[in-house]
Amino acid sequence: VRTATLTRHGEKETWEEVEFDWRTHLIHVVEEKRHAGRIKSAVLDAGPFIYDTFDVFYALRALPLELGKGADLPVYASRKIYGLHVDVERKESLVDPVLGEVDALVLRPYDSLDGAPQEDGAGEVWVTAAAPHVPIRLRGWFRTVGERLRVGGVRVTLAGFTRGAPGWPTPRFETRPAQEWPGRTKGGSPVWEPPPEVQRAREIAGLAPGKQRIDGELAPLRECRDRQATRRWARLVLASTPCPPPEA
Repeated sequence: VRTATLTRHGEKETWEEVEFDWRTHLIHVVEEKRHAGRIKSAVLDAGPFIYDTFDVFYALRALPLELGKGADLPVYASRKIYGLHVDVERKESLVDPVLGEVDALVLRPYDSLDGAPQEDGAGEVWVTAAAPHVPIRLRGWFRTVGERLRVGGVRVTLAGFTRGAPGWPTPRFETRPAQEWPGRTKGGSPVWEPPPEVQRAREIAGLAPGKQRIDGELAPLRECRDRQATRRWARLVLASTPCPPPEA
């Protein structure tokens, strides 16, 4: 699984590409600060399993949500593994412009790092009480990573919903059931003993958490073909990417 994110804040522009390798249970991260002409690469331990900030919502919907109960999920963000705890606080009946009259569960998420609460956001999420727990509304606030800028008054509503057509063929790819996080972290890294098959996969790949990895196939590195690179950029990528040397 590979995700890419482009963040713009004023004149600053950061591109991050993250690759989740489930054979080795490693996370490969390439971060390019385009405004500064710098690139970083790292390999992180994913632990037994991990979600990113996109698919965690799908995983949450697959859990058996019940009133008065909660769920804990590990989420990767900013080179660390955070804990996402979600409480099912109450049940409400509401009228939604898309779904009509519907019973909804109100979820309140909390994030933590190494078990300590993090004040990086707060809010509520409404999902249908019946599976597949379709998200209906969201409201709250959050802080941007790094800049510590608080963004308040965030409101999201369901714009449309299309049910799966009956008779569609079953997907052939392997699916995994959503799981709750059974372990713990230290410094944002998982504390666990990889099983023999995972250790063997890491040995074959020649990778371990903390090692640097420059991959010429990643999009941030391909871009150097289209523009002059800084000297720091050139030192990192010339060995693996046909990139022209920087101007003298």
